Amino acid sequence: MLFASLTSSTPLFAPYRGVHIDDVASAHIRALSLSDTPISSFLLSAKARGWNEVMEFVNEKYPEQKFETRPKDGELLIVETKRAEKELGFKEWKEMEVQVSDVVEQQIELRGV
Repeated sequence: MLFASLTSSTPLFAPYRGVHIDDVASAHIRALSLSDTPISSFLLSAKARGWNEVMEFVNEKYPEQKFETRPKDGELLIVETKRAEKELGFKEWKEMEVQVSDVVEQQIELRGV
């Protein structure tokens, strides 16, 4: 969805609120070690960012890709991650710049461009 949003005329979701796959994997592994906690769910998310920030970042870092998505405004969702931070020991999440770079670089490699 992220790369499709970067290559379409408008993003598929707004605002940008992501979580890096490495953080998701780490959360799963950490949750397995919580012996005192019954099976439960955790919300994971880095801070919300506007699409204008995402587009500014990708166009500065990857100017040859010519991403032209028009930013889309959306309601800023409040995602409460304190439980995951406390019980799973997260201090900080990988931010948008790392998430977006990893996806864009993977797609560039896969597409051979």
